[in-house]
Amino acid sequence: QDLIVVREEMVALTPGGSRLVTCRAFCCEAPNHSPDPGATYRTGAPGTDELQRVAHAIAAGRYPDHLAQHAIWVVSDGHDLAGMGALDGTVDDTLRHALARITGLPPPTYTVRFADDPHRACSGRPEAIQRDLRVGLPSGGLVTLVVVDREGRIVRTLLAREVFAPGDHRIPVELDVLDWPPGRYALHLHTSADPGVHRMPFAL
Repeated sequence: QDLIVVREEMVALTPGGSRLVTCRAFCCEAPNHSPDPGATYRTGAPGTDELQRVAHAIAAGRYPDHLAQHAIWVVSDGHDLAGMGALDGTVDDTLRHALARITGLPPPTYTVRFADDPHRACSGRPEAIQRDLRVGLPSGGLVTLVVVDREGRIVRTLLAREVFAPGDHRIPVELDVLDWPPGRYALHLHTSADPGVHRMPFAL
């Protein structure tokens, strides 16, 4: 199991001296097991340019472990950038934007949750798509929310002409996508107050 070290520290040493330092390191082989407690490691080869850029981006901030780990897997294993979670207006967005620049992918506007796999550090199999939708209905109205595939066919209906009271509403979406075929999909939101369609694409 390869790990990449992301913590930087300047260490002053006298000639012939030594010092014990604590490393912060993350898995960069998602299909493998996590290391056993007490496992020893040998020095490996330098990471790719992209991995090194991700490591520097992580070292530059104070990010939670789960966010940093998914940032590594985006580059090392080709995982969806949305595994880092949707942009949420917090300091964590700094790392999400950094990964978008490094990979050339758009910043995530939704969250992907991956299925558990006891034999892997991370399965990489999308289990659910999560997103909060916001809609304003000054006079109230009917709301329809569907999922369409790339050809525009409806594959799931989440709301069917549901009555909403006047005001601003937050609609939390938790869409089970386990074992859906890979491809491009979109959430389509229709309201009786607006003839247009609010389209929010996602990919599996």
